[in-house]
Amino acid sequence: MTPDTPEQTEFTSLAGQFAAEQMTILRETRTHLVYRISGRNGSYILKWFLSPGQSLEAKIYHLLSQYGVPTLPVYENTGRALVLEDLQSSTAWRLAEPADMELAATGEALATWYLDLHQAGREALKDPRWSRYGVNPWVEEITAVSLEKAGAKFKLEKEPAWEAAVRHAPALQAKYLALPQTFNYNDFAAENLALSRDKAQPLRAIVFDFDCFTTGAAYSDFRNVLYSLQGAAKDAFQDGYGPLVEEERLLDEPLSILYGLVVASQRSRVPSWASPLMESVIHGGLDRAIREALGTE
Repeated sequence: MTPDTPEQTEFTSLAGQFAAEQMTILRETRTHLVYRISGRNGSYILKWFLSPGQSLEAKIYHLLSQYGVPTLPVYENTGRALVLEDLQSSTAWRLAEPADMELAATGEALATWYLDLHQAGREALKDPRWSRYGVNPWVEEITAVSLEKAGAKFKLEKEPAWEAAVRHAPALQAKYLALPQTFNYNDFAAENLALSRDKAQPLRAIVFDFDCFTTGAAYSDFRNVLYSLQGAAKDAFQDGYGPLVEEERLLDEPLSILYGLVVASQRSRVPSWASPLMESVIHGGLDRAIREALGTE
């Protein structure tokens, strides 16, 4: 009989630790599997990472706990596996719904969470040991090679604005990275948001799933959240978060367009949100944003 591998042993041990009677696969990607563990001790979510060693997300949960940023309750973090609160059965938290994206209370709660995240990021990035986490600025994904591939995929190579963007990208990145940097969640959406159930207390928000965690300027997260909020939620988030640095906004605009097209070009199916980014290249939005960011307008 072939002996169990260390990975199999760890997986079996976790199942036993949480008295698993049933394990249902909820999601499978090229990097991880997500299970629901159901048993006599309750229900949990197990996120199992396929690569050996400590996963980035496991590091992020540990890091955020060190700096007091609220996360979903973590019942086990081995580096290879995360056992988290199951929002389907939790008495404290629930998964956000589309209607929540319009409520002022949601915007207020999100502003509190993001202010905590960005304050933690500013402190963490001062630590000389920060590099061990392997978290990089999102703008580093914008390279000559990645732009060449994106331009070819979307047939933008001959567009004057695209040629200018490729030429000016290093200068834009350098100016952006010279700004104060912090944590960037970078993937906000209703399906990644947990809200508190206790209606007797002010609404609280926790954002989860840190697959896209990066560093960047605070405005980049601010813009990412506003994209998904509507009406009163958007207004409350803006008011609750407070003023931002105008230079961050100016540099984020062209770089976020380029980054979005790079990410979209790597997908097997082009996401719907890539269309307005391509239109900004063709109809002058990107060119105008670059000139404003570089002060040549």
